[in-house]
Amino acid sequence: QPAVAVVAAVAHETYRGWSPAKLASLMGKNPVLIDVKGVYDSRQMNAAGIRIWCL
Repeated sequence: QPAVAVVAAVAHETYRGWSPAKLASLMGKNPVLIDVKGVYDSRQMNAAGIRIWCL
């Protein structure tokens, strides 16, 4: 079952390399990314249909 949201709480290189498409594939409708470390580009995420919340 797809996740409602993904919480990115660490800035490990593996996770930083994930594309918006990869992140979106983990979530269902209306995906939300909570980016605690601020490593993702909000414009790219928004363009992919992912709502993003950054600290």
